[in-house]
Amino acid sequence: KQLALLAAMLNGKGYVTLAIDAAGHGERPRVGGKGLDAISLEEMHTLGAQTVVDLRRATDYLASRSDVDPRRIGFF
Repeated sequence: KQLALLAAMLNGKGYVTLAIDAAGHGERPRVGGKGLDAISLEEMHTLGAQTVVDLRRATDYLASRSDVDPRRIGFF
């Protein structure tokens, strides 16, 4: 709920906002059928790296759109 309020505030100031579920969280809760409490440190690092890739790709997509100012993109 607080993130939605933050997004609305930024949108009101002309920013495009983006919220994704980090790998292993929210709509992406399982890793190879295992919960976060059952994965190894190496798998946790892989999840972190995948989340960074996902954020970069999403930001690149938004920046490529003609209706988006690439200097006014935020994600949280």
